[in-house]
Amino acid sequence: MNLSNLKLFECDNNELIVAPSFQPSAPKFQLRVFSASNCTPKPLEAGFPNFLHSQHDLMLIDLSHNKFVGEPFPSWLFENNRKLNRLYLRDTSFIGPLQLPQHPTPNLQTVDMSGNNIHGQVPRNICSIFPRLKNFMMANNNLTGCIPLCFGNMSSLEYLDLSNNHMSCELLEHNLPTVDSSLWFLKLSNNSFNGRLPPSVFNMTYLLYLLLDGNKFVGEVPDKKTLVEHGSMSRDYRDLEELFASIGFYPYDKTVLPEINTKIAVELTEKKNFYTYEGDILRYMFVVDLSCNKFTGEIPTEWGNLSGIYSLNLSHNNLTGLIPSSFFNLKQIESLDLSHNNLNGRIPAQLVELTFLAIFNVSYNNLSGRTPEMKNQFGTFDESSYKGYPLLCGPPLQNSCDKTESPSARVPNDFNGDGGFIDMYSFYASFGVCYIIAVLTIAAVLCINPHWRRRWFYFIEECIDTCYCFLAINFRKLSRFRR
Repeated sequence: MNLSNLKLFECDNNELIVAPSFQPSAPKFQLRVFSASNCTPKPLEAGFPNFLHSQHDLMLIDLSHNKFVGEPFPSWLFENNRKLNRLYLRDTSFIGPLQLPQHPTPNLQTVDMSGNNIHGQVPRNICSIFPRLKNFMMANNNLTGCIPLCFGNMSSLEYLDLSNNHMSCELLEHNLPTVDSSLWFLKLSNNSFNGRLPPSVFNMTYLLYLLLDGNKFVGEVPDKKTLVEHGSMSRDYRDLEELFASIGFYPYDKTVLPEINTKIAVELTEKKNFYTYEGDILRYMFVVDLSCNKFTGEIPTEWGNLSGIYSLNLSHNNLTGLIPSSFFNLKQIESLDLSHNNLNGRIPAQLVELTFLAIFNVSYNNLSGRTPEMKNQFGTFDESSYKGYPLLCGPPLQNSCDKTESPSARVPNDFNGDGGFIDMYSFYASFGVCYIIAVLTIAAVLCINPHWRRRWFYFIEECIDTCYCFLAINFRKLSRFRR
């Protein structure tokens, strides 16, 4: 506490305890860096480090992965430290709303407060308070409302993660950064965002990671033509003409890739597992995850031009039409999940040329015909990749194509008007059950109620008399005709 020249103090992966009573509350030093992450394996009785109240020159604070249970969000850190550049408070159990300082903190660039219990809306004036904000992470909180409108004009914003909250609204053009913004990572997964996606989402110049799964987006996935009509593809991409520029997957040279801070981690579910990536590995990953929404329409064929894509997840939507044969151009793809949609037709045979493909899932669609040849990576896929297909045949399925496949096995006759197929076995079973229940119900009612039973017998007698008269009349006519 007497080291007046001390500027940097790092004590990560230790254990914080209650300070002795004789220890002075205000030290003589003014720190620029204080890092004490992973220091509370259990709820800390000592509370938040009190000496930080006397610090005014801090540029970096890292108290991530500590358990300050019941502590309110320390908004005074912003007020006291006007030079603050990076603040890491991930998984610290803070509660309450996100309170911003009254005066701007012009040097602040990175805020990571994911994994807390912060509720309410992101303040509307956040852009004026943090005018140079680059990285903003508040995933796994209890945030509500919508993305602040000012983010649409915030050119400095590069990394935005608001996933796993309770945010809900319809995203509009002015809610999101513009086409020419610096944003390269956007994750809004597992909220309640709804409506149609603005075309500009797919055409941000530097966007590398787009994770929108687990929301309520509707409408068709935009294709290149749609984006041109909306005026969001006016740039001249020269040697990039064949690239699906609307997604923003560019063959960057390493020298112009955005700097990836080692503190930033990307969470991704793919290959049937949950992974966390951070550091330089992110330079080589290109991912699109639009799963668990309500997208309709066909998959644009231009998506087959994403030659550098690493993982594509369009599962759990309402997509229709064929699987684009252009997908065979995805030479680098390792995980392709199109399950739980309404896709129909054949699985393109050209997909067997995807030699890096480790996970392939097209289960629970309306596909028909022969499965792709069991060679290359497709020789490693089992029946779990093709669940829910009575009309598919060939290995690894048990259905033989000699018995089930016709030359034009595209769409069967029992096609319904909602974009799916009628399962005749289920239809017959449900019809039989309903018929039995109806007969038993009528029998039970007649046994219980004598009045209804008499009415029923009277009705039967009337039907018999009518039928007898009808047969008698027609018998006489038939007899005259024969004579």
